[in-house]
Amino acid sequence: SAIHEPGQWWNHNHGAKQHIFGWWSIAFAAICEVLYIPCTIAIYFEAKQRSCYKIMFFLGLVDIVALMTMSMIFGML
Repeated sequence: SAIHEPGQWWNHNHGAKQHIFGWWSIAFAAICEVLYIPCTIAIYFEAKQRSCYKIMFFLGLVDIVALMTMSMIFGML
């Protein structure tokens, strides 16, 4: 038998595409994005008056991008 690296061995013996898990990841990310955007918009209007909301708004934007990157792309791949 040929010597495989651990990742190649696992992929060769157990590798299978997990379509259900991929679709679940995409659906969960889409639902979270739809719920997150109105909250971020509400925080934006408060950010004009209070500086702590500016930080929360920035963290919300970072979270939206991270959620899109991690969940949506993870589900596609």
